[in-house]
Order: sequence, then structure tokens, then C-alpha cells
Amino acid sequence: SDRVWFTHQMVKKNANIAPLGYRVFDATYLSALMVGRICGLAPQIPGTFKNLDIDGIVNPLNDLQKEDCLDSGLLTVYYDNELEDFVILRAINTLQNNTSLQNPDGTSFSIQLTRISAQLNSDLALNAKRMIFARQDGTNVFTLSPNYLEDWTKTFLTSKVATEINDNLIVGFDNDINVVKEGDAYRVNYRFNPNNEIAFTFFTGYSII
Repeated sequence: SDRVWFTHQMVKKNANIAPLGYRVFDATYLSALMVGRICGLAPQIPGTFKNLDIDGIVNPLNDLQKEDCLDSGLLTVYYDNELEDFVILRAINTLQNNTSLQNPDGTSFSIQLTRISAQLNSDLALNAKRMIFARQDGTNVFTLSPNYLEDWTKTFLTSKVATEINDNLIVGFDNDINVVKEGDAYRVNYRFNPNNEIAFTFFTGYSII
């Protein structure tokens, strides 16, 4: 599921009072660290390669095990020799359908992408409640037309687009916003371009002779 995170591994924390010089904590402790580290970031900031406050791992993963974890949707930590720190291998959820960043049904293995979508929907719902439904003149078919709601949604989405001076949730959206009346409700469908993470960079150099 793209709504479920799963962690494993027992981790170490230095402790002078411990006989071995460190204490061992189970996966529940690591889960709390993972959730706090990722959710402490803005949704558009990926958790991949972010460091964790630990001092060791009981059973470090080899490269093959790391690949298995990524394929299986396990949220893991490892020691990065280049970064010289314990970091999140990649911020992924447990979705097994993970060969593409986003699937046709809108699901994604990327925690960052699902957080962006959830935050955007939450912000829209909250601000619509504050700015539209709480109005003293009320909201009815006459005062809240589909055209008005479409324009309001476009204006709000524009405020969530990243700029050169301000990082944000999305990098763009489709102007074709669909508003459909269903009884005493409006259903608003919109499409956006998420400000998703870049997890890999491949450098290839060619000599000039």
C-alpha cells in the first residue's frame, strides 16, 4: 500500500552507562526516527539520503539485501561511506507495484509523492472551508457556481507552484479543472505536476582531443 510504511533493523545508540558502550533499540524505535525525520521535512523535500541520529546498526545490509529491500518496499537505513553518516536508503512505502514512479491509478511507491498529493488535497479542503463555506452569505447553487469554484481552485493551485525564490509542492497544473455537481456537493477533479524528488544522477564525461 502507498499509505503504509514498514521498517526493520535494530540500531545502536552510544551510552556510557551500558556495559558494551552502546544500547540496542528495536525496529519500533527506528520507525519513530524514520517518521520523525521524514515528516519533519516539507512534503516536497525527499527523505532519501537524510541522516538519522543513530550510532550503529546491529545487522548492516549488503548491496544485494539493499536491492531486495527496495524491491519489497522496506524503509531501511545504512551507513554511507561517502556521506560518512547513517542515512535513509530511499524514502519508500510498501507498494509492490514500484517499477514506475507513478502508476496509472495514481499510486506511487514514493513517500514524497504521496505526501505532496495528500498535503495538496488537505490544503484545498481546509482553505475552501475557510474562504468559501464559512462566508456569512452562505453557499448555495447561486452563490457558488462551478465556474467560481474552478477559478478559485486555479488561483489556489497557482499559490502552490514552486518559483525561483520559493520551493513548493508542485511545478505546474492542468488548467482543465472539472467541477461536477452531485446532489448538495461539488466534486472537483484536477491534475498537477508534483515537485517530485530526483534520486539519481548519472555523469558521463567525454574527453576532448
